[in-house]
Amino acid sequence: WLAHAVRWAFPDTATLTVYLVTQMVALALALVAVRVLCGLFIRRDLAFVAQFLTLAMWVPTVSYYTFYDIGIIAIYATALYLLLQGRFVPFLAVFALGTYNHEITLFLVPAALFAWFGRMPLSKLAALLAAQLALYAMVRWSLFHFLPTQAAWESGKLAKNTLMILRSPGVVIANLGPVMLGFAL
Repeated sequence: WLAHAVRWAFPDTATLTVYLVTQMVALALALVAVRVLCGLFIRRDLAFVAQFLTLAMWVPTVSYYTFYDIGIIAIYATALYLLLQGRFVPFLAVFALGTYNHEITLFLVPAALFAWFGRMPLSKLAALLAAQLALYAMVRWSLFHFLPTQAAWESGKLAKNTLMILRSPGVVIANLGPVMLGFAL
């Protein structure tokens, strides 16, 4: 929707530019979410370190274009924050939204189990886990029902990133410079 809004407001904008605008918004949201989440574990004035580490993780992905890789960081950090705060309704909403973006949200199910086991009644924990699994199944079903399968699934990112770091460390270093400059500003 953001890309469509940018395209509507500036119809002559190149597709790559529109894409990069969406990436910057996703990255900004991810950096804010990661800082807020880390504020639960370390002093808030030191939470900016988490933003630096997030940027370091992002660097290998600069040379290929996958919007959801950045968005999932924002979703995951927000979901974990809500989960750890015991705000389960907003957590489930973010979980469902995130599942539309990336299937890795399924790992939030064991995260919920480990975070709340022994801290809440088992019946309530089972209901939370069942709600997550039901939401995950509904969202994934809708994706595979309404989208062509090849549009809902893409594999090979771990191998691509690992090979890029091993075979072309110069690419990673070249991408790190602008990212660090942006972080410094």
